[in-house]
Amino acid sequence: MQSAHLKQALVAHQIERLKETYRDFVVDDATRTLGTFFFDRIYSAQGKDKRDADFKRMYDTFKERLGDDIADQLGKLVHVNALTDQLDEVVVAKMEASGVDGTFTNEQYERAYRETDVYDERSEQIELLCDSMVFFHTISHWRSMSLALKVIKLVARLKGAKELANFLDEGYRAFRTVPEIGLFRETVYEREFIRLNRIYRLAQEPRPVASRARAGTRRATR
Repeated sequence: MQSAHLKQALVAHQIERLKETYRDFVVDDATRTLGTFFFDRIYSAQGKDKRDADFKRMYDTFKERLGDDIADQLGKLVHVNALTDQLDEVVVAKMEASGVDGTFTNEQYERAYRETDVYDERSEQIELLCDSMVFFHTISHWRSMSLALKVIKLVARLKGAKELANFLDEGYRAFRTVPEIGLFRETVYEREFIRLNRIYRLAQEPRPVASRARAGTRRATR
């Protein structure tokens, strides 16, 4: 019970951090809808477990209606969610081991974040999220996507996946509010890596996941 309470507090803390880090996007009329969707709905724990379970249950339907590429990209988003959950869990475990309860300071949070020693996984999380946003922005502007999404939403609701249907609809509408995604993607990438390296006390530029494979192996064996 204590772990669940602490995780709720952790998620709330991180949502507020995201909103503060990207306040300029949230308050800007041109990017408010997309910013709110990205830094609240995607990470919010509300309805996420059922949404992800429904997606896995309906994966074959997505492939049939949307094609392999789009279904696989949606699968990557589910993977990002699962990875985020895992990373949250290890921070919660580290906090509990340090005697932290549901009330914690940002300093205590960042110490636990750093001491979990999962830099490679954090980097993968950022890169997958940024790659996904570019892909979904692209397909949101396809003329055929509106019709395909209507069919998917209908099928999802008929199969009891209302939360998933609503999430897909919100995402489609949010991405369509911005004509270009480049600045948004680059800003997220840069700010998240600057923060990650600051917490890990590293003075280095972001590197592709592949180039960190050996470093990850060394970390796992030490």
